[in-house]
Amino acid sequence: MKAIRVRIEFFGPAKELAGKEVVETCFARVDDGVTTVARLRKHVFKVYPRLAPFGNLLRFAIKDEFVSDDRIVTEGDVVSVIPPVSGG
Repeated sequence: MKAIRVRIEFFGPAKELAGKEVVETCFARVDDGVTTVARLRKHVFKVYPRLAPFGNLLRFAIKDEFVSDDRIVTEGDVVSVIPPVSGG
């Protein structure tokens, strides 16, 4: 089981709740050798429990594009964590 290194950037209230703007982390691949956004989401909620109440409303983006939970996360990806936004 090999780990991958990813950079996680928090925006808006997510940055305040995480207490960090950017972290670099090693994230272990599991049985099938694949790391998905869904697994990364669980990892983020475990390490930063104050973000957990956002649940699926917390959006993830890779390479400046919103991605679904089944998107595979690869070595060196920059993952943006974006809370719900509203505008008028």
